[in-house]
Amino acid sequence: MTGVVKKPQSLEKMLINVKDPDGKDCKKLAFSKDWCEERQWMHFPPLYFSDDWFEAASEFEDDMMWLLSLPHNKFWSQLVFDPGARSALISYLQKAPRSYDRELVDLAPVQKEILTRVHNLVFKIYSRLITIKESETCFISKDVHGSLIYDNYLLDVPAMLDLCLLFGTSEKRSLTKLLQSITKSQPKYSSDLQSTAQMFVKALKDLDQYFVGGVASGSSEPLKLSNICPASRGMIKHEQLQDYVVFLVDIVSSVAMLLDLLPIVISSFITALPEIEISQFYDQTLPAMHQSLLQVENEEESKSLALKINVARVNLLNIAKITLVHRCNSIISESVFSRAMEQMEEYLTVLSELLAYPKFVRDLHSFFQISCELRRLHENRPDILDESKCNYLSDSFILCIESSSQESGRKSPSPSESSSTRSFPSKEPTPALLAPKLPVKEDNILAEDILIESLISSIQEMLPELGAGFLKKCLKHYNLDKEAVVNAVLEESLPSGLKELDRTQPLLSSEIEAGSSVPVLPLRLNVFDNDEFDIMSRNHIDTSRIHQGKRKSKHKNLSQLLDDKSELVEVKDFYKKFGTVADVVYDDEYDDTYDEFKEFKIDDVNEDLERRPFVTPRVLRKKEDLVAEEEEEEEDEEDTSAHNTDSFVQDPALLREQAQQRREAKYGPPKGPRGDVVGKPKGQGQDANTQLNRRRKDASKSSRGNHNRRAGAERKLRQGLIPS
Repeated sequence: MTGVVKKPQSLEKMLINVKDPDGKDCKKLAFSKDWCEERQWMHFPPLYFSDDWFEAASEFEDDMMWLLSLPHNKFWSQLVFDPGARSALISYLQKAPRSYDRELVDLAPVQKEILTRVHNLVFKIYSRLITIKESETCFISKDVHGSLIYDNYLLDVPAMLDLCLLFGTSEKRSLTKLLQSITKSQPKYSSDLQSTAQMFVKALKDLDQYFVGGVASGSSEPLKLSNICPASRGMIKHEQLQDYVVFLVDIVSSVAMLLDLLPIVISSFITALPEIEISQFYDQTLPAMHQSLLQVENEEESKSLALKINVARVNLLNIAKITLVHRCNSIISESVFSRAMEQMEEYLTVLSELLAYPKFVRDLHSFFQISCELRRLHENRPDILDESKCNYLSDSFILCIESSSQESGRKSPSPSESSSTRSFPSKEPTPALLAPKLPVKEDNILAEDILIESLISSIQEMLPELGAGFLKKCLKHYNLDKEAVVNAVLEESLPSGLKELDRTQPLLSSEIEAGSSVPVLPLRLNVFDNDEFDIMSRNHIDTSRIHQGKRKSKHKNLSQLLDDKSELVEVKDFYKKFGTVADVVYDDEYDDTYDEFKEFKIDDVNEDLERRPFVTPRVLRKKEDLVAEEEEEEEDEEDTSAHNTDSFVQDPALLREQAQQRREAKYGPPKGPRGDVVGKPKGQGQDANTQLNRRRKDASKSSRGNHNRRAGAERKLRQGLIPS
């Protein structure tokens, strides 16, 4: 009788032969707490740790190597029943340096080596954790595997986000397979991943509340004035600003990587309309965060935070691009007409909402062109597309991009691009829309320079601290691949030749770059650069046009300069061709205005026009003549005073009498005697009536505005009286 080969059992059913304390053989479950060993676990130390970082990192590496070397049953028993092991793994996910941290640039080679080893060990542990079957005898059933991981929090959604952020670039293919495997084995992850969108939107709203102000997330009541926007009032501290910036870049980068690695999450992610929240955050909150960096005194720290904010900007645009492309693909692939119509309406509504944020639309245009997506919908689903509405949106996006580009001084879309996106008559998109890169050939140097300048400007919109000269060399190294340059700069993965360059290097002229690989003056910027006398860019200069010393003039004085008409003679022949020069001698010093009136005669001579007789001045006269003249003047004055009754200033008493007569003629005589307010001279006492009249006058004087002083003064001016 042949032996029967037993079928291998899964870990949760497997029994292992062991000996009890008495030495007898017995069987024990392969997966139980008995296989868990007690151990002091070291947490991963952050990079800014003390001088004992090497020792702590080495101990953490030893713990991870020991955990990875355990057999299958002990590995699972240790992770499930030992919370210290799970805490140690999570410490690395939380404290491990990210690709955008500036601390990675300044690490010593020894630190980089140990970080690389620990990084690989942690990824292997999580890969083994997600793997269901290690060998023919070491495996776990699918249902039990998903329950163990989910119920014991061996891998939750925050851990997934950290894994995507840490290993999404270096281990993209392997991590994608692992995440797809775990989400299929445990359906409960779907509901958790759906809440990622709400968590992401809530995080953006909280940051917007802190830096811009508004209504708190999750609350319908307005905030108090004392709690609104503390960052704008200068109340934010440096530690708080650093925490907020790190939180922003961490969550945005991890969500962008998760959507890239796990596309099944996008369908549940777009239900929260993240594009609208992202566009609002991009136009309002990000500028406020940049403004808050002015409060940071340390320049290096300010640059580090600015780099993290720029990384968050790029990832926000990437998330919006992924969601918008997924919406378009869903509409095209949807077979049910009613669902396709509903998705189309939602898609066009989102696009119309984005038009309210021009900065976001302009920067999103550098990633991908929305007009191309609209064209793709027109080609694949013409049955549900409203062409007039689609054309209106396309024109609106073009105008929004052009207006925002003019305000910021950037280059607006080309006319060919604008005209090609305004309608959808053709089936194939224009090459300018789908592939803006031009072929690089030796006979097309000008086109290559234009392309490089446009790529540099688009990269500087996302990373303004980089110089144009540095970006030009990076683009040439990566064959004009803009995305590769951006990723290499953000992840600090540039080759050694580009790492040593100055990142703020400006773009030099083509003549200087062609003349020498290392320019003499790399920062020489002047309005006289590259002119005909610039010895830095020209080898041969016309020295005959250079004059040294004081130049002697051919004119000795100003009169000779004015009399010199040689220049007029030179241009006379030229203007004769047009008939604008007449050979007429004109004397501009003779005035012939009154030539017609050479014989001017006055017929009737008025006596008043006759010349007065000559009068000897008073100083030269004799004393007798002066006395006689004075007597004659006195007699003349007496004669004229008797006949001339007019005076320059009229009698005030007469004026008052005339005014009284006019008042009586208009209003009638006074109704009663006015109270006496003058009274007796001072010191003799006043009677009761005088005092009563004074009180009445004082009480009623306010009934007349300003006591009629202005009216009286104007009346005196009209009557010729001089005011005092």
